[in-house]
Amino acid sequence: MKEEMEMLTVALRGLTVLPNMIVHLDISRSSSMEAANRAMEGDQKLFLVSQKDTDVTAPGKADLYRVGTIAIIKQIARISTQVTRILIEGKQRAMLLEMVQEVPCLIAKISPMETEGDMETNEEQARIRVIKDMLVHYIAENPKASKELHKALEEEMDLASFLDQVAGNLPLSQRVRQNFLEILTLPDRYAFMVQMLK
Repeated sequence: MKEEMEMLTVALRGLTVLPNMIVHLDISRSSSMEAANRAMEGDQKLFLVSQKDTDVTAPGKADLYRVGTIAIIKQIARISTQVTRILIEGKQRAMLLEMVQEVPCLIAKISPMETEGDMETNEEQARIRVIKDMLVHYIAENPKASKELHKALEEEMDLASFLDQVAGNLPLSQRVRQNFLEILTLPDRYAFMVQMLK
């Protein structure tokens, strides 16, 4: 039986947040601000899930992708009466099961997802080296590549975290990033990344 839980939720427009991604979000919807404020008063966790259509103002389950990311709020700041800026860190993929509440803020029932397809440590290391080699070429051809990609080359981490870190810092479209988020197995995620960097 997979674990299920209810979590305060923010629907994102035109953005997909991945695990290991640290990003500032400017939120202006009253339901999103309410969810962020409640999360800050509690365990600081939010479920971030992207809208399929950015024009929908009050999204329900049908308007949202089925996979999102559990994130931790690191900071929250009121920019104006209409906008709150939050600094979040993506932690784990999760499946959206149903919407439990929509007013005054979104609460979703979700199921955290584990990465499937374990590899031997030496196989993981070999694949990390392949991606790092490709990244070196990518950075050489794209001098404006983010500092975070340079950092990813130096940090020691497992393959799953490394792939998420790279995908979070490549200039991918929201749809491509969402596709990557929805890939459950490590070998498939690795193959997807190789294609992206080619």
